[in-house]
Amino acid sequence: MRVLRSTRPLAVAFALVAAACSDDPAAPSNELTAVEAAELAAILGDLAIEQGFSASSSGTAAAPAAVPSAVPVTFSTSVAFLADCPLGGAVDVDADLSGTLDVETGAVSTTMTVVQTHAACVAEGGETGTLFTLDGAPSVIVAMVLDSNAQTGDFAVGATFDGAVAWAAEGRSGTCSMDLDIDTSGNSISGTGTGTVTGSICGIAVSQSAGF
Repeated sequence: MRVLRSTRPLAVAFALVAAACSDDPAAPSNELTAVEAAELAAILGDLAIEQGFSASSSGTAAAPAAVPSAVPVTFSTSVAFLADCPLGGAVDVDADLSGTLDVETGAVSTTMTVVQTHAACVAEGGETGTLFTLDGAPSVIVAMVLDSNAQTGDFAVGATFDGAVAWAAEGRSGTCSMDLDIDTSGNSISGTGTGTVTGSICGIAVSQSAGF
């Protein structure tokens, strides 16, 4: 069962991290610039979204065999698998997904936790083109809560990043610890909403609210 109907609400949430980090041009002590730290957050977020889709489409939903369409269906799955990285290497993934789906109203409430343990995982930064090689230090935990309605387009997303990842890029290396909280809400049909991000990533403190 594919329960995450669109990546847009989650993509908006991770774009907010990039905006917050990009406001600080200083390079932190671990030698990642603010822009590179934002790129790293986006890479981890994109991988988590992709891995969440993989878990939702490959897992088995725990729902009754036959229910009236107006009754919310409860689903739950836990999946462990090895995922390929965009440019080489892999990520050992443990994903837990649960929630409810109301077929009649189009409302979906989803909770997803993705634990990523990277192994020579290579990915490219979207703005600078920096090639990152990532390894577990020991792991990154991305937790998301998504409430959406396919009929109205309304959505609310909460996401947290915790843990650490070891990185190497262009002759530099270090460990990026993260403790981020992200909240967004809006309407995907009109493309409008608001969001906040607080916490820190790679030694950079971030606190930002924005409309989009």
